[in-house]
Amino acid sequence: MRINVFTIVITIAALFSAASCKDSGDVAVKGVSLSETAITLPMGTTKELTAKIVPKKAANQNVIWESADKGIATVNNGIVKGIKDGTTIVTVTTLDGFFSAECQVTVATVKPEKMVFHSDYTIEVGQTKSYYLTWVPENADMAYSVSALYNDGIIELDEENRLIKGLKAGTTQIKVRTFDNSLEKNIGIRVVEKAIYPTDFMIQMDHDYQAGTSVRLNAWSSTMKWEPEDANYREFNIKSEDESIISVEYEGANIYKLSFLKAGKTNLVFTVNPPSGKSILRMGEFYVHAGAPKLSIDKSDKDYWYGSSLILIPGGSTYTLNFLYENLYHNDFAVTNADVFAKYVKLDGKKVTANQVGSTNMSFRAKDNYSYTTSAGVRVMEKPNNLAVSNDNSVIELKKGASANISLYTYPRNGTVGRFDIKTTGYVTAEITSSLFKTWSSFSSFDNTRTLVIKAGNNVGTGTVTITHKDNPSLAHTFNIKITN
Repeated sequence: MRINVFTIVITIAALFSAASCKDSGDVAVKGVSLSETAITLPMGTTKELTAKIVPKKAANQNVIWESADKGIATVNNGIVKGIKDGTTIVTVTTLDGFFSAECQVTVATVKPEKMVFHSDYTIEVGQTKSYYLTWVPENADMAYSVSALYNDGIIELDEENRLIKGLKAGTTQIKVRTFDNSLEKNIGIRVVEKAIYPTDFMIQMDHDYQAGTSVRLNAWSSTMKWEPEDANYREFNIKSEDESIISVEYEGANIYKLSFLKAGKTNLVFTVNPPSGKSILRMGEFYVHAGAPKLSIDKSDKDYWYGSSLILIPGGSTYTLNFLYENLYHNDFAVTNADVFAKYVKLDGKKVTANQVGSTNMSFRAKDNYSYTTSAGVRVMEKPNNLAVSNDNSVIELKKGASANISLYTYPRNGTVGRFDIKTTGYVTAEITSSLFKTWSSFSSFDNTRTLVIKAGNNVGTGTVTITHKDNPSLAHTFNIKITN
């Protein structure tokens, strides 16, 4: 007769337990139940079952767990783990009284939502590389096939052993597809006569991002700069030091997806580990913001800006740029085209000084970034040499509260600009209400007439208004105002 060792263990343990309870008068076990009577879990995952002994005050709380088919699911102290597809029974038995409870466990394969192909994507002629797939979620699984997309003789596939062999130099693709056709991906493979390993690399990407956005990095994109430039082995890795701020997902084919999840800052670590040569590591601090990063220039000063163009005079005016930073960690900028505008203007920090007459453009980007840019057109005009006004009466009479509009003409009329400092005395106020140009057709065809509005106060008396050209202080004019009832 075949003896069940498990039964003998329980029986002996129960006899000792019963004797102990009887001798001591402790409370005996009267039953047991499980927290769940049926569970379904994916292959490779675990779930905890809890045994509840009745009564709670029973002296012997010890139980033994057993799975009817350990090939389908195992159990250890109530932790059930799915091994392969199928259904089995997990039983818990008390050592006092042989009371038992059962839970039906069904293990089911999780269907993958995404597949990731892993291999070297650069292979030398005659070299063999292995490949494998991982799945999202991690506990998913499914049979798949790998086939050459083109019959070009560049590679040879060994599906049984999951190997790729390079036959001749060239670029080709393989197709990876699940047997149920739910997932499919084409993967590029590069075969080279001889691998050229990088000695250094640089990543030209932004360091500021908005939460909820994502970017992809590809080893062969313009974002990645390699030394030497003809390096054809470009396998690299990215790791985030805080996946709750920036998560990194490898999509296969040397493509990584970076997802910016919440506001904060963390480091991204980039590594290249060529089979021969020294490993290369680059680390950078990256910032995630609640809003979209943006760099711009304040162009609201109507004495210096006409539309999006800064108007300057050589040997006269200078202007300090006012940069506006939104959702950028560093409130700083970098110049991207100094060689273009250097002939016409000089930039010292944020201060712009005109060099010679002409038209140019200044471009900038936010510090440690490439996408967040701004620009300003610049028109350098001729230095003004004369000033005329539409009312040059020795005294201008105004009634209390009245105003007068006076046109200001700066010469050369089609070559310069009129902007003025204004000083007043007495019972008058004054301001220039018009833009820098009355009309503008082109750089050599415009009307620079400006309108000065003088307003009398509510008292009888006198006042003066003096205008002085900002770019040529020798050009000035004083208006004498008499205020009457």
